[in-house]
Amino acid sequence: MSPRLHLLTSPLLVGLLAGQNPLAGFRQSVTQLPPTASCVLHTQAGVVWFDGSDLVLAITPQHRRSLLHLPNPSFGSFTITAGPNQLLFGENSTGTVWLVPLQGPRPAQPLTTIAWNYDAVLLDSQHALVSARTGGFGAAVNELLSLDLTTGAAQLVAQVPGASGPVEIGPGGDLFYATAALTYPPPAGAANVVRFGRSAVDQAIAGGPALGIQDATITAGGFDAASDLTFDDDGDLYLVDWFNNRIGAIAEAEQSSAALPTWPLDYAGSWTGPTTLQFVPGSGSGHFEPFQPTNGRLIVHETDWFSVSQTRALEARRPELSGPAPAPLAAGSHALKLADGPAGGVAVFALDLAPIGTTTLLNLPGFAQPLWWNSSLMVSPMLVVEPLSPLGRAAIFVTNPGFVTPVPALAQVVTFSTDGVIGSSGEVAMTLQ
Repeated sequence: MSPRLHLLTSPLLVGLLAGQNPLAGFRQSVTQLPPTASCVLHTQAGVVWFDGSDLVLAITPQHRRSLLHLPNPSFGSFTITAGPNQLLFGENSTGTVWLVPLQGPRPAQPLTTIAWNYDAVLLDSQHALVSARTGGFGAAVNELLSLDLTTGAAQLVAQVPGASGPVEIGPGGDLFYATAALTYPPPAGAANVVRFGRSAVDQAIAGGPALGIQDATITAGGFDAASDLTFDDDGDLYLVDWFNNRIGAIAEAEQSSAALPTWPLDYAGSWTGPTTLQFVPGSGSGHFEPFQPTNGRLIVHETDWFSVSQTRALEARRPELSGPAPAPLAAGSHALKLADGPAGGVAVFALDLAPIGTTTLLNLPGFAQPLWWNSSLMVSPMLVVEPLSPLGRAAIFVTNPGFVTPVPALAQVVTFSTDGVIGSSGEVAMTLQ
């Protein structure tokens, strides 16, 4: 049985969670999968999952094809992108690791056998790093192995005490690993996210001595368990705490100031729980932070290991400002309405008689999130402060005194949450007459 599957189907966990708390400042969408789907990966070609016999590519919900068929039912371990147009897939019934093309006539090829493979991450264009407890359940250590994607040769990079843990590569190239206890239930606070410097990893791959836990530094510690790791687009590290059925975030994990995880997504009281994470970068310049412009998605695979398997995509959601129709406004009172702001927070409406300018990215002291703000409202706008309702809404009325010649006007809102999160709406351009 897969170590990941073994942990998540423990009788003490069955029946815990079926719904999760919505995240303020994010929008969510759910994609249903077959109940047996695991090892889920979103690719540009479609969604990939393993159903116990086939690694399936769903190009659309109706158009599916098998990328790999196994003759005997197997427990999947991981599916990762392994360069352009190919995947690396591991299963731990036989320990086979496969190189699987997404397209083209070339069939999937068994690359090597790594007993009890658990997780993997692409290290560079030629190598993946595989986390595996090759000695089986009786082994006191877990191994991190460099796998050559051409030859299938595997080389020991590190040995870490404990059961198998997940691996991830940080934005700067360092290797991150979450330790795991040998016993169940895991001792409270026994798990750590540790970091191996990339130069030390490269030296081990080049033939140097294998690394040990003494060669790693602790990024964050004191939590109970972790089954998967992923970085977002601004250096925050997300982890699945399978024991408590929640998702944690370590802000700026590559910085020396990295702290204990916060827990933004909790499945307490639900029949389903999270298993794996994937961050899909966007093509814009926004950050995966609450109340920010949408850019990038955190994808969570959720399951009850019986009848439900689905992915939940989380995207940043900016507060939405709406105003009058864009036609020239007659003299009189007109409403500006804000929705999707932080519940119970504060909205500051900024207005000025100015044409729309360019969007400027501001980093304000004391706030983790940047502020996206229009340059035309930087000097001396009129400010109106309004409390936000429990639904994150507010409205003001502005009076147009009337103008002989049409005059451009601009409005935008900055929001502040009760827990110190900043955000802004898009701009509303108006013409007063």
